[in-house]
Amino acid sequence: MFAYYNICRNVIFIKRRHYVFPEKKYLFIVLLLCIFTMKCTLAFAKKTAKDNYRILVIHSYEPNYPVYPHFNKLIAENLKKEKIKAELKFFYLDCEQFVKDEELDRVYHFIDSIQVWKPDLIILNEDQATYSTLACYHPFLKTIPIIFSGVNFPNWETLQDYSNVTGFWDKPDYVENAEMIERLLGRSRILFFHDETFLGKQVVREMAIQFTNKKNRFANTWIFNLLENNDSVQITKKYLPFLEQIEKRFSPPDTTTFYYINAREDKGKNVLWSLSGMVKHSVFVQTKYDFITMRIGQLASIPTFSVISEGVGYNMGVLGGYITTAEIQVEEEISYASRILKGESINELPITQSRKKYVVDWQELKRWNIPVSSIPANYEIINIPDFQKHRIVFICLFVVGALLILIFTVFFILRKKNKEREDGTASIPKEEPIVPVTDNTDTSDNQLSTDMADVQQEEMSVSPVITIKKQSKGDSPVVLIAEDNEGNYLLLKSVLKKYCTLIWAHNGLEAVNIANEEKIDIVLMDIKMPKMTGIEALKEIKKTQPDLPVIMQTAYAYDADKLLAYECGCSDFLTKPIDPQELKVAIKKFIPSMDW
Repeated sequence: MFAYYNICRNVIFIKRRHYVFPEKKYLFIVLLLCIFTMKCTLAFAKKTAKDNYRILVIHSYEPNYPVYPHFNKLIAENLKKEKIKAELKFFYLDCEQFVKDEELDRVYHFIDSIQVWKPDLIILNEDQATYSTLACYHPFLKTIPIIFSGVNFPNWETLQDYSNVTGFWDKPDYVENAEMIERLLGRSRILFFHDETFLGKQVVREMAIQFTNKKNRFANTWIFNLLENNDSVQITKKYLPFLEQIEKRFSPPDTTTFYYINAREDKGKNVLWSLSGMVKHSVFVQTKYDFITMRIGQLASIPTFSVISEGVGYNMGVLGGYITTAEIQVEEEISYASRILKGESINELPITQSRKKYVVDWQELKRWNIPVSSIPANYEIINIPDFQKHRIVFICLFVVGALLILIFTVFFILRKKNKEREDGTASIPKEEPIVPVTDNTDTSDNQLSTDMADVQQEEMSVSPVITIKKQSKGDSPVVLIAEDNEGNYLLLKSVLKKYCTLIWAHNGLEAVNIANEEKIDIVLMDIKMPKMTGIEALKEIKKTQPDLPVIMQTAYAYDADKLLAYECGCSDFLTKPIDPQELKVAIKKFIPSMDW
């Protein structure tokens, strides 16, 4: 504006200074150009400011608190969703490490140092960060918009000192959490820690207020009497109510009942007794977050719930609760931040109570054997593994993958066989093990062993009529092979030719004739043969030569066949496919001199 004033002044007094100015009509044009330039400058400055917001976030606890990495990520995501570009700085109060005065002094010095950075907005998370920041009363805090969230018990007196502060009140709902526990676990003994700190007193006072109208639903006289005793939070009832009812510790209570544990006063054994699971139908409820309660969910032998968002869903052993989740909290505070940064007055944004939802942790449901099917439809189940969440998709992908592998496997096998067939390089099985061949079927050359191929190379012809083929081996044992299938005969020959003299009979009748005419040491008799079966041939041979060993062989290893063969006088029984070693062992039983 000062520059604009100087331009106008020079133009107005231009003649007085005896400068040459063309005409008065140009004065209007000059003024318009000045105004246009000023508006462009202001618009550019405003746009530049929007692209460079600075937001300070103050947390109550230490940086390693499991919630904060996820929380900070949600802040960045929601700012992006609101199309706000901002630089973020985070400060961790670490309230568990400092007493009140140290805490206030620490925050004051930090605000002192951060002024140089010039934040456009401050976000305060949880009770301690909100109370300590505002209670330090640094002058800079009066000059900047401040939004708080996740505050369970706002200090209304301190808030009245600030007209530039708004936010969201995360009021714990003890009644709804108690009813949630009943829905999931039935009537229960609900334990919680109580102490004489500011937050401890606020918890008990708020519980008394909420349960005043629920006397018929929940039993606990000391809670209902609080308001009648001048709103005092002094609890005179001694702990260890379980010890008073120890004979009933395995049965559910008549009514869901709250019991307090004064962890700062009660003996350690009393606390351990409460959380050990020795008293059945008991649960622990986290009413505030501090160094005592932060690990209870992981250590206790009873289920743990929470009326506040801290600890739910971050592998801290908390089953669930009716709470304001981190997602809800961040969404609410960033919505306010967006409206303020876009020009809306903070006085138009009242302090509001946060939304809540029922939340249960899938991992904890499994830990306490609570079926997922029992969870009401309006409950949100968090930390569900991807496989469980998208189970049908994974199963379909698995089935499709298995089918594809099967198809490709079959394809390559068939392709390989076709190539071998085209090239004439189909593999020939070796001597051992003997390839199974069913009765009354022909066996191709490709099914014979290397030794059988050698036999065929000897150009040994086989006549379809009754013939006797002898291969003299001196004093070697004479083996009669009664087999109608040439392939099967060649298989046996490949095993025995080096050690025996072999005679081949093509059917049962031929075998009987040979046995009566030749000196035979042992007979290998197939059961199923034309003209005369092996059983019939066995009967005829035994009539004239009862001491001649006969080993029956067949591909049909039925018990009835074996029994009939033994009744007719067979010496042993072998099942096809013939194992060479079993064959040699069977022959040696009847010809001990056989040297394999």
